[in-house]
Amino acid sequence: MAESRNQRVEAVDKALKVLHSFKNGDSTLELNELAKRTGLHKSTLLRLLKSLEEGGLINRLPDKTYGIGSLALHLASIYQRMYRLEHHIRPVLQRLMNETGESVSFYRREGDQRICLFRENSEHALRDHALEGDARPLTKGASAQILMKFENVHAAHVPEKLARAVPFFSFEEFTKGISGAAVPVFGANGKLAGALTLTGPLTRLTQERLTHFSQLLRNAGDQISRALGAPLAHDG
Repeated sequence: MAESRNQRVEAVDKALKVLHSFKNGDSTLELNELAKRTGLHKSTLLRLLKSLEEGGLINRLPDKTYGIGSLALHLASIYQRMYRLEHHIRPVLQRLMNETGESVSFYRREGDQRICLFRENSEHALRDHALEGDARPLTKGASAQILMKFENVHAAHVPEKLARAVPFFSFEEFTKGISGAAVPVFGANGKLAGALTLTGPLTRLTQERLTHFSQLLRNAGDQISRALGAPLAHDG
């Protein structure tokens, strides 16, 4: 009998649950806290932690707390190089941040979440806060709208109505007091590679100001898409 495509390995699922229990802002976590976050019995948790430690994904400190291991950083660097993204995206983010004075991010869809792969923070003391590696839901925010609505759209065949709607705006959808705008970025296969997003406090980044920055944002998205080899319709 053929194995079900949805068949899962329980031990792997539990190990992933341990890794997902670490959140941005955490230092290291005690065993009791990990048990609370994962819902796993301590005996099971200790076996999983030992395996993850030996694999380099967990680091056990002398005070018997646990943190993410160095292999995670190694895998993150491979991930970025594998998709040829950072070399093309980082300079554009830096330029756009300098031109607008606001924070700029690049989000990529992973399952039912959007992951912040690259981020250039505004130099203003008052700004929204996000870190590279942050995982956020696909239900709210300008980048979430882009990742959902362009998921099955080819770069060379963007419907005219959808193209006219870009950039997508967001006002306090995800975080109170924060507004943003996002545009799609396409890859060499013409499929969506991610969303380029400009965000900041609503007191500065009003709808009028976002509209003013719209062309800059569209141009930046197109620049990255071209660098990735996307066949944009308006380049034909």
